[in-house]
Amino acid sequence: MPCKNFSINKIMPYLGKKTLTNFNTMLNGEIVRKYKKDKLSFFVPHDKQKKFILSPARTKAFVGGNRSGKTTAGTIDVILECIGKHPLQLNGSRKKPPLFWRVVCVDFINGIEKIILPKFKEWLPAKYLIDGKWEKSWREKSRTLTLSNDSQIEFMSALQDREKFQGTSRDGLWIDEEIDKPIFQECQMRLLDRGGRTILTLTPINGMTWVYDDIYLKKNDPHIEVITVTTYENPHIDPSEIKIFADNLSSDEKRIRLNGEFVSLQGLVYKDFSDGPPLVVKPFPIPPEWTHYIGIDPHLRTPTAVLFTACDREGDLYCYDEIFSDDLISGIAEQIKMKFSHNSIFSSVIDPSSKQPNPVSGVSIKDEFARFGIHARNAKKNVHVGINRLSEYLRHKKGYPRIFIFETCEKLRFEFRNYIWEKNPFAGDKQSPRKKNDHLLDCLRYIVMENPVYIEQVKSFYRKKFSNLRSGY
Repeated sequence: MPCKNFSINKIMPYLGKKTLTNFNTMLNGEIVRKYKKDKLSFFVPHDKQKKFILSPARTKAFVGGNRSGKTTAGTIDVILECIGKHPLQLNGSRKKPPLFWRVVCVDFINGIEKIILPKFKEWLPAKYLIDGKWEKSWREKSRTLTLSNDSQIEFMSALQDREKFQGTSRDGLWIDEEIDKPIFQECQMRLLDRGGRTILTLTPINGMTWVYDDIYLKKNDPHIEVITVTTYENPHIDPSEIKIFADNLSSDEKRIRLNGEFVSLQGLVYKDFSDGPPLVVKPFPIPPEWTHYIGIDPHLRTPTAVLFTACDREGDLYCYDEIFSDDLISGIAEQIKMKFSHNSIFSSVIDPSSKQPNPVSGVSIKDEFARFGIHARNAKKNVHVGINRLSEYLRHKKGYPRIFIFETCEKLRFEFRNYIWEKNPFAGDKQSPRKKNDHLLDCLRYIVMENPVYIEQVKSFYRKKFSNLRSGY
């Protein structure tokens, strides 16, 4: 029977050097064996990781520089909850397994296969896998990991079609690096009936996008918590290695990739845009005599954009309403007509690519809009000329621009802030804007290429005929 008061510390002084060496070797070997079998038990988070994992917020974001420990924190957070060992489960704040989580990355190869799955293999103890084997738990076809306690984790790419993100309810959602907002919203819908939670881990390399507007700026919301971390705060990264990495970055890149800051990216197309007065104004009733112009940028696989503008007697253009919807053409046409129920004069222009007939039906998108009462002319699509002309509208003339935007046009304002020149080292001096965050800006470009002017309304007898002529009848 062992001594009740036995302590290894009491006999240490009486052990010989050789015995101590052998004992130390055995102890180290046991530690290494346990570490390889259950690395999760040895995880010691740095301060920001600990704060993130312990946060009870329904939506929490870990925004940081590269190699700041974001992805590791996200992996540990999801694993702990799925195996029932999360601190918030132990204190009764979270549901216990089995749970169903969804993990979404930017793509399958660079996001899931190269980063996320290796992290799960590294940190998930084998005892929680079916028969202790990854091969028994992992289903390649559905990219789903099923644990021995029946918890499931599905892995998806933000490049998949939006309808793929529908389906059954989820208990949790993890977004690693920024994805498009429509995909995020679709995933959020899967959490509603289970009261699921959302975690985001990202480096804000895309600048002030929807994450900045909808998550970062709302960090004082009691249901949202944003934790920022720099690369320098990761104690496992050698500072000398960080310096080598930093020496090859611009000042803005350092702010983004090392400090995790949201930065207005260099190379903005519309440098004269400022998201405030005098360009951005509070909404007011548009005088009925002003001349209305709308631009339409239709799409089948992504939302259709429609921008509503009005020109006053001075020739100034006011952007007063917008549509950004994945509704059917019939539904969007109905929305447009409802907004013009009291306005008789307007001109509409549409992306000229919409005139291409469908190879099966022979009917074009433009024809479909016309079938539902929206007759539009083909827009002039010289991108660089249009950008130059819109830039002239933005430039202050006698202290004021020639274009004004209602503050309720949030999507248009977002696009102005994030529309940048594409970085192409092989293009020389020739630049093209990046084809992202540009749908409503395309609509506005189509409108200004029409040289919008104020048109004095004619007598009501001729008004309908004049409107029909300008609308493409």
